[in-house]
Amino acid sequence: MAACRKKHQHNFWGISTCYLSLMISQLSLADSSDAFTNKTFTEKSDILFHDIQTDNRISIDGFSSFDENNRAMQGDGSGDVILVLLDETARGPRQRSIMIDLNYKNIDSGQYDFTVNDALKLGTTLSYENPELTRFIDRANRPNQLKWTIFGIADHTSSSFGDMSSLEIINSGIVITQREWPSQPLSYNAIHNTQALLSNLVKANIEYGLEANSTFVSFSKEKSFYNTQFYGFKLNGNPSLGLISDQLVFGMHQKTYGYDNKEDPFKTFNSKYSKLGIAEFIFNNQSEQWSLIITPIQE
Repeated sequence: MAACRKKHQHNFWGISTCYLSLMISQLSLADSSDAFTNKTFTEKSDILFHDIQTDNRISIDGFSSFDENNRAMQGDGSGDVILVLLDETARGPRQRSIMIDLNYKNIDSGQYDFTVNDALKLGTTLSYENPELTRFIDRANRPNQLKWTIFGIADHTSSSFGDMSSLEIINSGIVITQREWPSQPLSYNAIHNTQALLSNLVKANIEYGLEANSTFVSFSKEKSFYNTQFYGFKLNGNPSLGLISDQLVFGMHQKTYGYDNKEDPFKTFNSKYSKLGIAEFIFNNQSEQWSLIITPIQE
């Protein structure tokens, strides 16, 4: 069986983007709130039987994290892409959410994973199935009222001399679903704040037992639960959650640090947005499983 790709998170000498953001400004809080057709499938996930990586944790790409020697960890863009479904149709404490570490078999390497780096290179339609995903949907009182989102965190930076003058932001930001294509990227500060909130959610699920390439169900009394008061973002007024019957757009809000033009004397912190694909759920009559389909944007 092919082994999972290990998430390498290296120590680095320098300053993290978390620290830099606090140096340059006070972070503002990001806003928070509150038919299926068959397609041709190119890949199916097999997460049940392949070997599990040695460091068996979900990756947030070292964002705002420190190693056992209390040194900042540097990411490489390999933060895991995660699917969350939310069932608010049950009463009170029986409301549930499920977090799923998405993975697909990489044809070139034979490894199972799906990271932010992979999403940025998305070139073929992906299909993901998992018995726990189908079970979660089928057990809902009103499956058509289930909500869902996809997200992943990257924090790949470099600073040769440990100062802002040598800082390079290689790939830092969030891949995330939204209801429609955003008219503009999130601000640098809003991206950073969203990274922080989502990384806290992932850490809570890890603490409760979520492992790499696996699933974890949380109930509303647990801090690992997807509470829309904290995580149900409206990114520039554009919700990140959709109903299970909705198609959601999938893209990346990235931090940047550079010159706006050649005449500028100083680099500035800014942001950009990249369209990556369209995500949706269908029911696969052949396998009798729910499938998450991600179709790349054709430029």
